[in-house]
Amino acid sequence: MGDLLDFPLDVTAVESSTSNYGNNSSPTSLGMGLIREPGKYVPLLELALHDVVLRQQPEYLKVDYRSRAVHVGFDGPVGTVLSPRELYARHLNTMVALEGIITRQSTNRPRVLETVHYCPDTNKFTKKEFRDQLTPMIDSSHLPTVNVMPKTDMEGHLLRTELGLSTFIDSQCAILQEAPERAPTGQLPRNVEVRFDDDLVDTTKPGDRVVVVGVFMPYTTADSKSFQSIILVNHIAPTQAASHLSRYLPSIEDKLVAFAKKCVQQDGPTGVLKTLSKAVAPSIYGMPNEKRAVLLLMVGGVERQAHNSHIRGDINILLVGEPSTAKSQLLRFVLGVSPLALSTTGKGSSGVGLTAAVAVDAYTGERSLSAGAMVLADRGILCIDEFDKMGASDRVAMHEAMEQQTVTIAKAGVHASLNARCSVLAAANPIYGFYSVHHRLAFNVGLPESLLSRFDLTFIILDQHSSSHNRRIANHILRNHISSTPVNLDPVITKTVVDGGADQPVTSEGAGGAPHGLDLRPTTNSTGEPIVSVDFLRAYVQMCKSGNPLLTEASQQLVSQHYVQLRAEQQEGTKDSFFVTARTLEAIIRLATAHAKLRLSPTVEEDDVTAAMDLLRASVNAATTATQQREEDNRSAREEVEQASNKRARPEEPGATEGKSGLRMEDTVPRRRTVGTGDPFMEETSSMQISRQVIEALKGFQREQRSSVKLEELWNKLGTNTVSLDVLQQTVSQLQGDVFVYESAADGGEDVLQFI
Repeated sequence: MGDLLDFPLDVTAVESSTSNYGNNSSPTSLGMGLIREPGKYVPLLELALHDVVLRQQPEYLKVDYRSRAVHVGFDGPVGTVLSPRELYARHLNTMVALEGIITRQSTNRPRVLETVHYCPDTNKFTKKEFRDQLTPMIDSSHLPTVNVMPKTDMEGHLLRTELGLSTFIDSQCAILQEAPERAPTGQLPRNVEVRFDDDLVDTTKPGDRVVVVGVFMPYTTADSKSFQSIILVNHIAPTQAASHLSRYLPSIEDKLVAFAKKCVQQDGPTGVLKTLSKAVAPSIYGMPNEKRAVLLLMVGGVERQAHNSHIRGDINILLVGEPSTAKSQLLRFVLGVSPLALSTTGKGSSGVGLTAAVAVDAYTGERSLSAGAMVLADRGILCIDEFDKMGASDRVAMHEAMEQQTVTIAKAGVHASLNARCSVLAAANPIYGFYSVHHRLAFNVGLPESLLSRFDLTFIILDQHSSSHNRRIANHILRNHISSTPVNLDPVITKTVVDGGADQPVTSEGAGGAPHGLDLRPTTNSTGEPIVSVDFLRAYVQMCKSGNPLLTEASQQLVSQHYVQLRAEQQEGTKDSFFVTARTLEAIIRLATAHAKLRLSPTVEEDDVTAAMDLLRASVNAATTATQQREEDNRSAREEVEQASNKRARPEEPGATEGKSGLRMEDTVPRRRTVGTGDPFMEETSSMQISRQVIEALKGFQREQRSSVKLEELWNKLGTNTVSLDVLQQTVSQLQGDVFVYESAADGGEDVLQFI
C-alpha cells in the first residue's frame, strides 16, 4: 500500500486458456481476455502477482499484513480512450480507458472486507467475508454476500465484533466529467461515477484531468429497479488539456519555425506578433492592440516558483466597451482557437460557481467538493462575458483565484485548496450604457480597484459615431457577409481508426502537405489581405506555449527603467487613468515573456520588452485616449449637424423657392431647434452629451453634500436653453439606479432626485 512494484508485461502476446463464446472455443490472448472479461482475469493476475511478490519481496507483505494488498494496474492503450459520452451498454463488464476531468470527489471512507467476531460462550473467533455486486466473481464461491453484520452464530450464541482484527480498505468515489471543450455545442458535458480503492485514494482532486483505466460495472440498490453504472478504477494517469494538434506538431514544426524566421526578417522583432494578430478574429474591424494582447494571452508567460512563492505566468485581460463593440465576438474566437477554454457569464455564475462549492450527496448525505469554472479551466483560459453584472459577493471569490491561482475552501468541515491556474479574459459594459470619460474606470464599470489591479491589461472600447467610421464598419460587415459561406447543418461522419489509444483520421495528409484535418494554407480576410489560417494559428500557439525564455541582463534593466518611469508619471499626475503598482511590473515581464515565446526565442530581449510596453502604455493611457476620441466624435457630430442644417436650409436649384402649393421653401425647411423640441436628428447626436452633462452636474451637487436635488434646479444648472425639460426627465429616468432615484411628483408637485 503506497508502494509501486513495476512488472512490465506484454499482455497482447500471451495466450490464455480456452474461452467459450457461444459454441466456439478458441485460444484468446491475455489482452483480449482482460478487456472482455476483467472480472475473471484481474483476480487471477492479482493472485499470480501475490505469489511473485511473496517469492521476490516477502518482507513487503509481512509489514502490516492486514492492509498490505497487491493490486494490478493497467497502463497504456486499452482499446480506444473514450469519454463519458461514448459509454454504452456494450461496454458493461468490460475494461475501458476513460478521459475526463474530476469535478466532484468525496472524502475517504473505509469499506469493510472481512470482519472478525468473538463468541464469549464458546471462546472462539469466526470470520465473515463481505462481497457486494461490484466484487469480482472468480467462481460461484465468490457470489455477493448479505452485507449485514452478524449478531449470533449458527447455534444462537452472541457474537462480539472485533473491529481491531477486521480488515478494511480505503474507498473514495468521484465524478469524472467529459472535458468541456470536447462536449458538442449546445449540449451539457456527460459524467460517470468512478471509485478509487486502496492506494488510489486521494491521488486526485477536483479539477484534475486524468485518464482512468477500470471496469465499467452496473449495480442497483435494494429499493430501486433501475441500474446505475460505475467505473472501478485500477489505474490513474494525469493528462494535460491539449488539442489533437499535439500529435501533429513534430511533423509541421519545421514549417512553423520557417514562418517565424521569415516574419522577423521582413518586419523585424515584432513581425510575428503583427502577422498573427491579423488572423485573430478577422471578422472584427480594427482593434489592433486588443487582438495583439489576446494573442499574447493565448501564448501566456512562464509560471515560476521563487522562495516558496508562486509567480503566475497567465495573463489576465479586461475589455471595457460600450454595447455593440464586438467584445463577445472576440471572446468567442478565443474559445474556438484555444485547446482549453471555458466560457461563463457574470450574471449566470455565482461565487461558488466560479471557484468551488461543498455539495451534499443526495444518496449518502456526505459532503463532497465540487469544482467551479476557474478550477475546471486549470491550465487554460476562462472567458467571462458581462463581467460587470457580477454581484459584489461573487467578485470577492475571484481575488485569490486571479492572483494566487488557487481556490481555498473552508466550510462545512471541508478544507481544501484547489488549483485555478488559468488566464481570465473578461468583457464588461459601462454601468450607464456608455463610458463617461469624466470618471475613472472603476466608476464606469462598478468594480473595485483591488480587482482591476489583477488584470494585466485593460482596454476601453468606445462606439465611435463619426460618419467615416460608421461607413468603414458598414463596408467591413458587408464584405464579411458577401465572402462568408452558408453553415452546413448536416452532420459529418468521419471514419477513424485506433492508434495509441486515441482516434486518428484515416488519411494522413491534408491541404498543403499538412496532416489530415489541418489546412495550413494562407487565406484572406474580407479586404483580400493575406492572413494565416485558423489551423495554422492554432498550431503555432500550441507550439509556442511550451517555451521557457529567460530575461537577459539588458532586458531586466529596461523593465526596471520603464516601471520607474510609469510610477513617476503617476505621481506627477500625468497619467490619471490606472494605478501603477508592483503587479504592473510583473505584467511587463509576463507580456515580454509571451512575446519572446511567440518569436520562438530562448531569451527575452529588449525588443520583447518594448513590444510589451507598447501594449501596456495603450492600456495605461486608455482613459486619456478615450477622452480624446470622445471629443473628436463630439466635434465631428457638431460639424455634421451644422452641415446637414445648412444643406437643408439652401434651395437645391435656382427658381425652386416656391412649390406647386404656393409655399415658400423657407417655410418647408425645418429650422434648427434646441434639443428636446422634437428634432430626432439633433436628439440622437446629442443624447450622450446630455447624459454626461447630467452626471457632472449631479456630481457637483453631491460634493455639496446634498441628499436630494429638484429637477428644476438641475435644469437651471444645465441651462434651460440647451435641453428641454421633457428630454431631461427622460435622461434622468434612464440614468437612475445605483447613484440616485428619480421621484416624479404628481398633482403639481416638484420632481426630485434622491441620492442613494
